[in-house]
Amino acid sequence: MTIRKIIGKIHLWLGLTSGLVVFIVALTGSLYVFVDELRPIVYSDRLEIKASEIGKDRLPMSEIIKIASQELTLEPLYMEIPNKPNATIEVQTWGHDPNAWSYLGEFPNWETIYINPYTGDIVQHVNTATEFFALVMAIHLTLLLNSEIGNMAIGVSTLIFVVMLLTGMFLWWPKNKAAAKQRLWFQWKSNTKWRRKNYDLHHIVGFYSMVITLLIALTGLIWAFEWVNQGIQWIANGGQTITENSVKTRLPNFSSLPQDGHDTDSLFDFLYENYPEAKVYTMGFDDDTGFARYIDARLHDHRRYETVSFLIDSNGKMVPEPFNEDKTTGEKLYALNYDIHTGSIIGIPGKIIAFLASLAAASLPITGFLFWYGRHKKKKRRVRGKKPLELKNTTP
Repeated sequence: MTIRKIIGKIHLWLGLTSGLVVFIVALTGSLYVFVDELRPIVYSDRLEIKASEIGKDRLPMSEIIKIASQELTLEPLYMEIPNKPNATIEVQTWGHDPNAWSYLGEFPNWETIYINPYTGDIVQHVNTATEFFALVMAIHLTLLLNSEIGNMAIGVSTLIFVVMLLTGMFLWWPKNKAAAKQRLWFQWKSNTKWRRKNYDLHHIVGFYSMVITLLIALTGLIWAFEWVNQGIQWIANGGQTITENSVKTRLPNFSSLPQDGHDTDSLFDFLYENYPEAKVYTMGFDDDTGFARYIDARLHDHRRYETVSFLIDSNGKMVPEPFNEDKTTGEKLYALNYDIHTGSIIGIPGKIIAFLASLAAASLPITGFLFWYGRHKKKKRRVRGKKPLELKNTTP
């Protein structure tokens, strides 16, 4: 058996075993690419307040948290405050049952309330676990399974997909110029059969989308496997391992920080004063103590890496994380990972490219399966069409 045939067998069986998962992950990824643009349109009734309801002064954040605590089943765990006068404040909570086998069972009481920042009125109270975009993301990350099991299944399938892309490129590579013409663009005629069209769709679409789909898959692996993340950061840092002490030397200096990190009002006042241009402010709470665990200022609407973050330790001390310019190459690469994965690093054009590449990736398991099934069915017909051997009578 030649190397080409061996690689062809590997490509085939890896595709048959992981194709369904790859199709689901790619399709849900394409649906989620424009979530930042679609949510304000789809959920305008909960994300925005009427102009007549906009007041002069907002309620203190401590008052908003108090209102949220009375409304939610569990204590607040996450808060998001858009820096717009007509935006509601979003507060979330969720339970966590690591022994549950399903996504919905693992995160009971995942609730979100949207609060008018001027009056404290509850605009909406929703079950976030069943919200459309949350379900799309849950399918994309866990297949609606327990997060540990689902993440592993997605990670292994993505790793297989990377191997398939590389083996597919090997199988695509033409032997001569004549073959290259047929594999670079569609040469369909009126009498071209669907099998040939399917073959071309698999090979040509796979070729033109390979670089982007490979990039999307590799950035997905960074989240799926810590060894991939550490390995890429190690390579990006020139083979150096970053220690905790070296991180501390790169922390930004502030002339004054809030003395009590448990005072949410002073924390937000600090962000408002130092980052008035931020698009969104976020805060995460410790599920045991209820105190703030971190606070962020996102400086861009869609690019997540442009974020200033501060950690709050158990004593209420506020510790800034390294800013982008102070991070190592590996840390910068990790901070860029979400924006590279979704294409948002170059704005709407990048998202369109990621969207089309995700659709192309979703089509590959389908066209690949149809190609295999057609050949498999053809072989069966050939076997059935053979006449049985007739034994000659050699007796006298």
